[in-house]
Amino acid sequence: MVQDLPDSTMNKLMFLDACECHFSESFDRSRSKDDIDNCVLANRLILQLIKAEMNVSGKFLDVPGLTLAEGNQLKGNMSKSVPNLHCVKNATFDIHPQFPFCLNRIGVVLALRFDEIGNLEDIMEAISLQHQVVQLTPEGNPYMPKYLADLGSSLQCQFLYTGEVTDISDAISFLKKAVQLTSEVHPSRPMHLSVLGRVLQHRFTYIGKFKDIVNAISFQQKAIPVTPEGNPYRPKCLAALGKSLQNRFTYSGQITDISEAITFQQKAIQLTPKDHPSRPMYLANLGSSFHHQFMHTRKLTDISEAISLLQKAVQLTSDGHPYMPIYLSDLGKSFLYQFIHFGEVRNLSDAISFQQRAVQLTPEGHPFKPVYLSNLGNSLQH
Repeated sequence: MVQDLPDSTMNKLMFLDACECHFSESFDRSRSKDDIDNCVLANRLILQLIKAEMNVSGKFLDVPGLTLAEGNQLKGNMSKSVPNLHCVKNATFDIHPQFPFCLNRIGVVLALRFDEIGNLEDIMEAISLQHQVVQLTPEGNPYMPKYLADLGSSLQCQFLYTGEVTDISDAISFLKKAVQLTSEVHPSRPMHLSVLGRVLQHRFTYIGKFKDIVNAISFQQKAIPVTPEGNPYRPKCLAALGKSLQNRFTYSGQITDISEAITFQQKAIQLTPKDHPSRPMYLANLGSSFHHQFMHTRKLTDISEAISLLQKAVQLTSDGHPYMPIYLSDLGKSFLYQFIHFGEVRNLSDAISFQQRAVQLTPEGHPFKPVYLSNLGNSLQH
């Protein structure tokens, strides 16, 4: 059993890092709020210890006595989750002694919690911390591209919640710099390219500047060849490229765009485990692509497939998830179009029901609430 926090500074850090790793891995499997909360707590304690026991040169001072109520709380949580400390004692730890690294790690975990729960304070704090990280990190530091990319990703998350154009513009700026600073052969380059493309795609959706979607596809196409088969990031690259091609189809109407979008999105789902947290998003995006293809083909099989995929996405997503209103509204829209073209009255009832839920789950002031209200109003008119 976990009895006490170890006395020496390095042992404390090793213990806390073991907690962070355990709860992070557990959250990847469970999507439990308790796990992500414990992950945030462990990171905060690591940072607090480093701030208290680091001298001006950045080296650790071995000052004993971490006596924190939060430490006891985490100790108890770890004790319940891992009754035998043997696995912690024998774990391999990679404790980076620099303050910015730990500061950024808190930002990343807060952004992850925001993406799962939707608490705006989390993403605001993440961005504040990550701005500090970039300011504290000298040019030439090998971690700078990662810090810039993480800040850009967090700003994108905030943009999707608030609709502030400055957030998405700043995100693009930081991500472009991350790509520029990353060598052609660096393993993180595909991720930076894909995320930059995704952020440009979001700005295209919001502002409608065609150059953004063209550039998004260009960056994402560059990411695919340098992401080999078996790389865990490959499904995300494929899904992101598919989403951008779908968006270009809505602008250009080129049927090849939507056909390619479906192909890439189907490959992404095939490579994604059934319990992976990104699977609902991939299913929803593929469903949206089939909906768009239906608008061109008017085939019942296309709209039926769109509904089936969106229903699966909804079933795998909690009501508190930030993307749930999007999935519900898109599902309602697909039911509406099935009603319009094939006359099944039950489809109209389903459309209204799902769109009402989308509106109910969306807070006042959210930039997408008018869209959800408009979709609901359109269904009620029928």
